[in-house]
Amino acid sequence: HAEKITREMGRIDWSQPATQLWNQARAFTPWPGVFTHLNGRLLKLHELEPAEADCPRPGVVGQADADGILVGCGDGALRIMRLQKEGAKRLTAAEFLAGNPLPVGTQMG
Repeated sequence: HAEKITREMGRIDWSQPATQLWNQARAFTPWPGVFTHLNGRLLKLHELEPAEADCPRPGVVGQADADGILVGCGDGALRIMRLQKEGAKRLTAAEFLAGNPLPVGTQMG
């Protein structure tokens, strides 16, 4: 008998290893999806992958460009390629960054 899946299970805990968070995203797509918070607002993550990168700390943006947004994890980093602000449409990282500058060092979660 499996535990009932709830929306809260989709919350990203940036202190976890990147591969574990990637597996969480694959398991919870399409429902409930995975999410984090940015500046106090919900941010859904639609396409991401583990990345070889040095990021400062878990949940902190280490790089943000057209190739994606690199965010540090407990072990490794995740590259976010598609995301969606609360109440907005799904965007590529490049589209998102065009209207939402995301400086290195920005904290998510």
